[in-house]
Amino acid sequence: MFRNGSQQPYSLTRAVLYVNDVRIGMEGSALVTDINRGIVIVKNSYRKFVTGIALLLTILMLVQPASAAETITIDAGVVDGIIPAIHGVNNGPVVKSTPAWAPPCGNNYDADFSAEFTYANIPQSRTHGGGPLDLNKFWVPWPNFAGEDPADPANYNWAVADEGIAAQMAISETYIRIGPPANGMIQNGNGCDNGLPTNEKPNDFDVFAQVCKRVMMHYLAGWDDGFFYDINYLEIWNEFYIAEFWNGTDTEAAQLYEKCYNAVKPTFPSLNIGPSASKGQIAFWQYVANNSVAMDFVAPHAYISRPRILKSNIHEKINANWEFLFTAVGMPINTPLMYSEWNRGGGCYNGAGGSQTVPGGAFVAATLITMAELHSSNSAHGFTMGHLFSSRFQIWKENGTPRPAGVGLEAYGHDLYGETPIKIASTGDWSDPVGTGNVDFKVMAGKSNDNNKVNVLVAYYDVTNGTCPDNTDTATIIPLTVNVNNLPWGNAAFTWERWVHTLPGSMSLEDSGSGSGGSFSTMQNMNGNVFELYKLTGLIPGNDNDTDGLLNSEELLLGTNPNKSDSDGDGVSDFDEVNYDGNWAGNFSDYDPFNATTNPSGTDLNALSDDTDEDGKTDGFELAAGSNPLDALSPSLSIGGRWFVPLLIMSSAFTGFWLLRRRTRIPLVGDTN
Repeated sequence: MFRNGSQQPYSLTRAVLYVNDVRIGMEGSALVTDINRGIVIVKNSYRKFVTGIALLLTILMLVQPASAAETITIDAGVVDGIIPAIHGVNNGPVVKSTPAWAPPCGNNYDADFSAEFTYANIPQSRTHGGGPLDLNKFWVPWPNFAGEDPADPANYNWAVADEGIAAQMAISETYIRIGPPANGMIQNGNGCDNGLPTNEKPNDFDVFAQVCKRVMMHYLAGWDDGFFYDINYLEIWNEFYIAEFWNGTDTEAAQLYEKCYNAVKPTFPSLNIGPSASKGQIAFWQYVANNSVAMDFVAPHAYISRPRILKSNIHEKINANWEFLFTAVGMPINTPLMYSEWNRGGGCYNGAGGSQTVPGGAFVAATLITMAELHSSNSAHGFTMGHLFSSRFQIWKENGTPRPAGVGLEAYGHDLYGETPIKIASTGDWSDPVGTGNVDFKVMAGKSNDNNKVNVLVAYYDVTNGTCPDNTDTATIIPLTVNVNNLPWGNAAFTWERWVHTLPGSMSLEDSGSGSGGSFSTMQNMNGNVFELYKLTGLIPGNDNDTDGLLNSEELLLGTNPNKSDSDGDGVSDFDEVNYDGNWAGNFSDYDPFNATTNPSGTDLNALSDDTDEDGKTDGFELAAGSNPLDALSPSLSIGGRWFVPLLIMSSAFTGFWLLRRRTRIPLVGDTN
């Protein structure tokens, strides 16, 4: 919920909007505006009546009316498929701005997103556009192929490619794309580097096909001091249908792909090989049909204004969807679709199009839910994987902070897929058909393998005011009821949290509580163009949810958080605090927390206070410093680390020597007095 720092939902009693960085709002009976950082309160007086009416009209025009109420019902007792690993990305975790790495347009920065990849459980990353297998980076004779020997190791420079793919394979599967990088409008002579003819078709298709084979031999079979990676996908070229990447015909594109497939497949029969193609390449698909060209998958791109368009393109659009095309050219109707690039269309994924605003997260969350519904594990369709474009500059910032798209990606990858991979039944999800509406209200829920967690991802994406909604489009209120029945832990106690994408780079905890009885229900006000995440965690008495050594039943008795190993955040685990005297035996009577006022003889740390002895230093700091966290007067034995004791000894020795000298007057060198 985008609230610009406010902790209250938008309403007619408290409305705060930001328009061109001007704060306009109403609190109670006073209208408020913030212009050039100056606050003006317009009171209910006749003298300012005209101004008040003007501001009120402004607010009424800007505050959108509440939308119809929505009700979501989850049945955690009904398994409804899986939460699939469909949240791949373009580019690997390592990004560099050096000329050897960066694409012609130079839109790279130096970063290592390995931790972010791990957190989001990224299943697959595609080598493209600043990726390690751009043709000009590893094929030494590029752009020439004619007359070159593809079997000669001297024609390959693997340095950048090997480093980049090693970084990818350390965390996720590499999806190899062999082709040119982006280079601006190179077809018009307006490329970022007009000296790099990146859109030229290879001047020898047969040699190029053998180069593709050698690339796979290098990474799958160890050729030329290579590797034996488990790589399952090879995509040929990038966007055969765009002049920026391909100056040949559609028929030539099909012929190049065919030669690559026939060159590589006999050596690697289990490798999936497919083209970067679109439905609109009529001659391409005519050649495929006439020559029975084999494809293990097809890799379209989707820069779309709404998530529902994905369903339209795959199976809904009459006589113009992928499944219709596959049937027409004699391919299986459920041929796998690897959407190797996707994001908001119309430039919305770039900075100028609102990529730094909250709705970008709602779009990604809603689209991932749509993709998960279309996945072959949950439907009869062939959707297999999507690669969000791109980790290089649209998902995370240089310091690893997620951009709005990254917040949505992490919510799906870490929370929904990572924590609760078993899809459970839900109702209340809907999307307007393409061409007849503007809203996608998407819901997906899952439970954990140990039946101890239920997570629900809810996204509301609305393009009523334009195809690139931004923060000004988050004011619509949707009254939302969330019901979860048949909780997998039965009638045991549980905790719940409501996380909302409030700021471009993060979710915030908006509400939380506890319950029991086998079901959960809450009523909330959701805002349009945001997503929310509900997290329910069972507190089965004999389990230890946070693995801190204390059972859930013990933590409930102690008042600590069963889902957080260090409830008070002092750097000492809950178990270590209650067992500070070594006497904890799983009984509350064994816990004797020190308190300077009520229990000065206590022998355990207070697991609900980060500073047990109230001396201004956290318990963790005192333990690390060698001080006593039960005694406010105890000295620290480590000021600035391990050097305090040696410095203390040296200082004492010097002091002693000085006193001895003062008493005996032992002359020092140069002391002639």
